[in-house]
Amino acid sequence: MNKDNEHLKKMGVDLKNITYYSVNAESPLKGTITHHGVTLKFKWESEGFNSTEVETNLTGAYNLENALAAVAIGLKFNVPVDKIIRSLESYTPRNNRSQIKKTEKNTLILDAYNANITSTQAALLNLSGMEFSEGKKLFILGDMLELGDVSLSAHRDMMDYTEELGLVGIFVGEEYYKAGSESYKCYKNTSDLLSEIESLMIAGKVVLIKGSRGIKLETIQDKL
Repeated sequence: MNKDNEHLKKMGVDLKNITYYSVNAESPLKGTITHHGVTLKFKWESEGFNSTEVETNLTGAYNLENALAAVAIGLKFNVPVDKIIRSLESYTPRNNRSQIKKTEKNTLILDAYNANITSTQAALLNLSGMEFSEGKKLFILGDMLELGDVSLSAHRDMMDYTEELGLVGIFVGEEYYKAGSESYKCYKNTSDLLSEIESLMIAGKVVLIKGSRGIKLETIQDKL
C-alpha cells in the first residue's frame, strides 16, 4: 500500500500484513529520485538495504510510486534484487502512454492516449522540473475531453498553470482555442497544427505531447 495516499490508508485500516511503500512518509520501503531528466532514475531503501540507481524508461516523477509498487511486490515474493532492477530497467512503455521517442530533431515525451486535469498538471510539473537549459523544453497540449460543464474554465485554468510554471508551448483543440491566449499559439485542431508545424522550426527540444485520444496528437510525431 502507498503510505502517501490518504484514501488508501483509510480503506486499508482493518487490513493486516500490509507492505507499505512511500516517497514522502517514513516507510519500510522508500524511494528517492536521483535525477530530474527525461527518464525516471531513482534509488530505494528497505530494511537497511540501499539499492543502486535504477534507470527506467519511464518519464515523470509521478511514476516513482508505480515503480515502488513493483519493487514492493518483488520483495514480497522474494524476487532477487538484481532481477527487480533488471525488470524495471527493461520495461518500455507503448501505445502512446508516456513513450519516450528520440527523433533526428527532438526528444518526444508522447502521452497522447488520455488527458485529464490531474494528469496534465502532473506532466507539466514534471516537464518544468527537468534539469535542462532555458528554451529547451516545449509542450504541445491537446484538449482534455469529457469534462462537461467545467470544460472551458478547466482549459483556461490549464493555460494559466503553464504560464505560472514559465513553460513555452502550443495548445490544440476547440476548448483551448475557445479559451484563447495572448501568450501561446492555439490551433483549433491537429490538422491546423500539422499545416504549420514545419514552419515553427521545432528542433533541439524536449517536447511533451499530451492530450486526450480524440485530439490525435500522436499524428504530429513524424513532423518532429
